[in-house]
Amino acid sequence: MDELRELRARIAALKAGIKPVAAKQIKQPDRQDFGIDTVVSRKNKAYSQMNRLHATLRHIGDEEGRRLAALEVLRLEREVQNCWRVIDHHTATGQLLDVDKANDPEEPPFDPSEYSISELNRQVSVAKAYISKAKKEGYPAEKIEERKQFIQTINDYLNELQKPRDSKRGS
Repeated sequence: MDELRELRARIAALKAGIKPVAAKQIKQPDRQDFGIDTVVSRKNKAYSQMNRLHATLRHIGDEEGRRLAALEVLRLEREVQNCWRVIDHHTATGQLLDVDKANDPEEPPFDPSEYSISELNRQVSVAKAYISKAKKEGYPAEKIEERKQFIQTINDYLNELQKPRDSKRGS
């Protein structure tokens, strides 16, 4: 590993016009044993396998084989997503995470202040349509309740925005 670094340092020095003696003094960045390169190649391999398997899904004869192949496609897709999380985190912070532990981060709570009023009204309309459809098609009650809480959160926020205006009108 050190030999490779030294060779790369010499090549970089020659390209930059620095004498080879000075090249030994140039420190190469530590890439944690080229760990990010391993993550990238792992992502590429998983992506390739996923695409190849996805293309053959419709040609698999029996239902059980097709189901197992589809589950493998989903597993490979999760692996590609985890690799991208590690790559993005490494790009942002310089730290290398373990791909196997880079599962979906917990979704942050909904913050209505990040959206415009028109976008919030649109989201309320979409949530109401979802509730209506969910009731007709027998979706789980928990899902319906989540949407009702979502609508309530937005309405509470919009009411808070209206309070200062209402108090000025009464003066």
